[in-house]
Amino acid sequence: MATLALVGARAASKGWINDAYEHMKATFLANVIFSAGAIVTAAALDPYVLILGRLLVVLGLGITSVIAPIYIVDVSPSKVKDRLVSKNVLLIIDGQFLSYLVNLAFIEVEGIWRWMLGVSTIPAVIQFFLMLCFPESS
Repeated sequence: MATLALVGARAASKGWINDAYEHMKATFLANVIFSAGAIVTAAALDPYVLILGRLLVVLGLGITSVIAPIYIVDVSPSKVKDRLVSKNVLLIIDGQFLSYLVNLAFIEVEGIWRWMLGVSTIPAVIQFFLMLCFPESS
């Protein structure tokens, strides 16, 4: 799984995703890939479908992990670029902590693993729609 995240990150860092889609559209693409993977994992009826969904999730994460900081730097005023990129990393860590808390809330729910994997669609969908309010980078 980590290897596919690296493939997504490598594809984004080599520039072909940015060249083909620009930063914002690449972020939209990553959100769609991630959301599709989360839905597939939550609905999986056999291990092969679960693995396919996880592969989509980590591909979307790999793309976003490279595209997001580049987009932040491109659209930010020079005075705050460094702080915003640092805040991005901090918010990623906060999101990981929050995911543990959300998973803890589902501990007594029937079919717990489906909920744990499926609920990850929510932040990707929120980011997708919030990105519609942001400017395109140059």
